[in-house]
Amino acid sequence: MWLTIAVLGFRRDPDLLDVTLVSLGVLLLAVAFHVAYHTVLVGGCGQTVGKMLLGVAVVRRDGAPAGYGRALLRCVGGGLCILTLGLGRLTVLFTRERRGLSDLVAGTRPVSL
Repeated sequence: MWLTIAVLGFRRDPDLLDVTLVSLGVLLLAVAFHVAYHTVLVGGCGQTVGKMLLGVAVVRRDGAPAGYGRALLRCVGGGLCILTLGLGRLTVLFTRERRGLSDLVAGTRPVSL
C-alpha cells in the first residue's frame, strides 16, 4: 500500500482512478484495523486501552463479559453513530445507564471499575 502511494507521489500527473483506488484501499484498511482493534480488545477483556486508562469496562446488560459477537455489534453500532453525524451518542444523556446507540444495538453497557 505504501509503495503504491510513494509511486503515485513521484509521478508527475497521477490518474484520478489511481488516486481514488489508493484512497479507497487506505480507507478500507483503516476501517478493518479499527473494527479488529475494538472487537478483539472489548471482546477479549472488555476494555480498549483508553477504557483501561479511564477505569471503564464494557459488559452485557446482566454484567457478564461482552464477548466477541457483542463487541463486533457494538463496533457496528459505533459506525451507525458516525453515519448519523454523532446523533446516536445523544442517547447517553437520556438513559440512566449511560448507554449510547452502539450499546443499545449490542445489548451492552459501560461500567466503572
